[in-house]
Amino acid sequence: MSDKKQKRRLFAALGSKAYDRALAIANAVVCAPMRLLNLIKKGQEKVLSRLQKAGSAVLADTNASLRLLQAYAEGSYREVSTDNVVLLIASVAYFVAPIDAIPDFFLGLGLTDDLALLTWTFSKLREELEHFKSWEMRKNSIDPDPIALPNSTTNSTTKGN
Repeated sequence: MSDKKQKRRLFAALGSKAYDRALAIANAVVCAPMRLLNLIKKGQEKVLSRLQKAGSAVLADTNASLRLLQAYAEGSYREVSTDNVVLLIASVAYFVAPIDAIPDFFLGLGLTDDLALLTWTFSKLREELEHFKSWEMRKNSIDPDPIALPNSTTNSTTKGN
């Protein structure tokens, strides 16, 4: 899609009633972890069903954003401004809504406004996303999955029997 078309789609999305609704949803769920987790689940489902073909950069950023929101909802990641979380939630809410500036049932066009909005959001939040991914890598290297660790007391007692 040309830059000119992408900008038109972005402006259509940002100026739509659907985006206004998405912002209202974002402001309502930013402090409601269970509702936010439900929205994240819907986002993950739509990624699996509709976004696999969108391109690796958009797919990777969408997945990272959903993980960031999940960590935020669970309270394990708070190194992000509330304004940026609201912007990210609004983009996800817009993405999961079937009726927006260009409804999803228009084959070939229905996701173009969603992709334009997601791409714009990811460019605005690039530093936040990179910071989150660094945090995620540090967390995973410091805090390994406890299931993956052998239980030394069980192993030593089992060997003695």
